[in-house]
Amino acid sequence: MDEMFQMLFGRSLWALTEIWLAVAYVASMFVVITFRPQRVGHRDLFRWSYLAFGLYLVLPAIADAILWLGTLDTGAGYPRRGLVEPAWGSMPARVLVSILARCLLAVSICLGLASLASGSADRPQPPGEQ
Repeated sequence: MDEMFQMLFGRSLWALTEIWLAVAYVASMFVVITFRPQRVGHRDLFRWSYLAFGLYLVLPAIADAILWLGTLDTGAGYPRRGLVEPAWGSMPARVLVSILARCLLAVSICLGLASLASGSADRPQPPGEQ
């Protein structure tokens, strides 16, 4: 019973943590770009950060659609899969996509922090611009 409880709530706790990490990333990046845009030192890293986050959001849905279409009935006498029963043959691919999506979230957070770490607000201003 304890193993089942741990399995069910351990997974939901990880999913909840992942959701809150994504929400915190989006909120903090919007706050920085709205109130302190001068903190963004490397605009390219900032853009790559948002690109990685967009891929994090889109990749699982696209991969799931491709895997679902790949397991549909082809009409060639193979048993119907995909709509009636889960396609167990695509489970490793789903796990791989899930791991890749989580890595994209981590990369987007790291790129976002790296773009802010060397912001222009910390650099000394030349004497003519002060």
